Amino acid sequence: MSDSPLDELKLAFAYHVVQEIVGADDNLDIGEMSFLDEVFPNSTLSTAGFIDDDYRPTERYHTAVAQALKALPARLSHPQKLELLDTFLDATLADQDFAREEAAVLVKAAHLLGVRTEELDIHLDRSENVGSIDLPSPE
Repeated sequence: MSDSPLDELKLAFAYHVVQEIVGADDNLDIGEMSFLDEVFPNSTLSTAGFIDDDYRPTERYHTAVAQALKALPARLSHPQKLELLDTFLDATLADQDFAREEAAVLVKAAHLLGVRTEELDIHLDRSENVGSIDLPSPE
């Protein structure tokens, strides 16, 4: 198990969002697969009870994602939220292409965490990995 229930919620939420990001452009490439394996090893997901022996998401995982959507905006500090968003940014860049569809998932995740687009934009401008980008509006 994770160190705390909050860590489990962060893991579930992060894995969920990254899955959405790498699937957003309908093209899962080797860079994205490597990113998933590195950041979310099957052993970690299995230990948390988030995948079964066939690597399928469990009910525990789906429950944790739902709980995370309610808990994380209030329980995470602003720096912790930005740290999660950095993970999501890294996922968008795993295939060496900052696709608009992936960026839309990043913006949506920021809003789910309670981070405004303007705050995300400032944070991304300070990132070493991304220059100035045009973020899509949240839907």
